[in-house]
Amino acid sequence: MVASAHPLASQAGVAVLRAGGSAVDAGLAVNTVLNVTQCPCCGLGGDGFFLYFEAATGTLHAYNASGRSPAATGIDVIHARGHSVMPTTGTLPINVPGAVDGWAQLHARFGRIPWRELFQPAIGYARDGFPVSDNLSGWIRGSEATLRRWPSSTRAMLPDDRPPLPGERLRQPDLAGSFEALASGGAEAFYRGDIGREIGRAVQADDGLLTADDLAEHQGEWTRPVGIRYRGCLVTVHGPNSQGWALPSMLGLVGDRAIPAPGSADWVHLGVEVKRLAFADRDAYNTDPAKMTASLDRLLDPVYLRRRGEAIRMDHAAPAVSPGGLDGDTTDFCVVDGAGNALSVIQSLYHGFGSGFVAGSTGLFLQNRGAYFSLDPTHVNRLEPRKRTAHTLVSAMVLRDGRPVIVPGSMGGDGQPQTLFQVVTAMLDHGLNPQEAIELPRWVHDGGTVKLEGRFDPAVAEELERRGHRVERLPEWASVCGHCQIIQLTPDGLAGGADPRGDGQAAGY
Repeated sequence: MVASAHPLASQAGVAVLRAGGSAVDAGLAVNTVLNVTQCPCCGLGGDGFFLYFEAATGTLHAYNASGRSPAATGIDVIHARGHSVMPTTGTLPINVPGAVDGWAQLHARFGRIPWRELFQPAIGYARDGFPVSDNLSGWIRGSEATLRRWPSSTRAMLPDDRPPLPGERLRQPDLAGSFEALASGGAEAFYRGDIGREIGRAVQADDGLLTADDLAEHQGEWTRPVGIRYRGCLVTVHGPNSQGWALPSMLGLVGDRAIPAPGSADWVHLGVEVKRLAFADRDAYNTDPAKMTASLDRLLDPVYLRRRGEAIRMDHAAPAVSPGGLDGDTTDFCVVDGAGNALSVIQSLYHGFGSGFVAGSTGLFLQNRGAYFSLDPTHVNRLEPRKRTAHTLVSAMVLRDGRPVIVPGSMGGDGQPQTLFQVVTAMLDHGLNPQEAIELPRWVHDGGTVKLEGRFDPAVAEELERRGHRVERLPEWASVCGHCQIIQLTPDGLAGGADPRGDGQAAGY
């Protein structure tokens, strides 16, 4: 089974599974097609985090495919360019793209289908085009002013000098050429070949900081998954620099409390309060793991979290929260193959279309992940050369007795742990299936405001306001609340779900 953010990507993955490919093979086909059909959300110029369960050994592997800042950057450099905060578009917030390295590393260890074959669906959709969805048309329309700043970006997304309408066919021939070079030359072509050299040339020509040497020196790493026990399961995520550990932190803060009925005011209130506590720790401590000043074992210690959670009052929102004392746009997908191998991937350009900058003739957008750095020299996530910034990307997997039972994922920036908290607790505490959990009315806490989808009872909003929350009502199905995909592994087989807030599809056989 495959559950991804676009039907063409899901079908490409299922075709690879039918051909005898592993979950990693299918995942590579899925991800590359998403780079074409969901190009505002992910791409060759972005980062990724990968969790892979190897059924034969019962081992959960994690790969951090996030890139570092350019060697030439620094707080003083950005200040000298006239910025008091990190810019969000253009070539200054571009970090080294790490996703392609992640594909290569996973395929080398766990792939069965030849690398080149897995790129063919993406090459075809980029070269020959695909029908534009309503969402994609809207994303391009909303970013048109940024895209028009560079001829290369205009050529990629506004081929008729206007945003494509829903149903029209979008072709990306330059991107097809990059995929063909990557299919033939492997990751070497990207980091130390023609693609990398063209990226470096284009960024430098636009007065950016990233160089071809920065790409040539890139190296991701295999890491140790982290997690917490919850309701008889082990909820695992990537560790820093991913914000993924905010999810087990939220679950640990719940402690022994029962999760209230989904859709109720108590349900939203408890979720928001644990989110606020978990994010206070995230914001204070999360950064490049090589620069962390706090122990993650301490931050996820059940005793520490239980004590933090005891401060939560169910009758009133906490007036303020602080970190505990210690001695954007994204795409996600999941794959499970016939052998029980499971893959959870989150991949992103950060904001929609990332930096907005297409690197010369490559046809690929470069991420603006560097915008997440702080220019405060005392902040743990301050900008420094060759540093990985704190990341909103979250890949997750829920295991019981050492085997996967839920493989979830969601886009949504800071909302990702919040969405995953809602669907995981709905399934583990209330027994909902993937599609039921995904289709619950959803909330997201952002900027001090609780945003509620319009399907919540108006009385819920009134009660939350009475408890001291600031509430904003959203449309019935709100993209800001994330696009979630889930595969559930049961004794009877696989169950999948995809989010009606986006263009996704769960498909299997």
